[in-house]
Amino acid sequence: MTILLPLGLVGIRYVVPLTFAVIALLTIVYFSYRQTIAAYPNGGGSYTVARENLGSGLGCWRARR
Repeated sequence: MTILLPLGLVGIRYVVPLTFAVIALLTIVYFSYRQTIAAYPNGGGSYTVARENLGSGLGCWRARR
């Protein structure tokens, strides 16, 4: 506890920058999903999106393994 308490207090200064980084990442993911939903309004799933954007060779790499 003698070592962990001071190290924990030093880590407090990283909380705010990390929080903003996580919020920024979540915002990017949110808008990315909104674009995908707008491009595929009838659904699509990850396979359909990957196949149409990357081609059938890369879109179905899991099926060939």
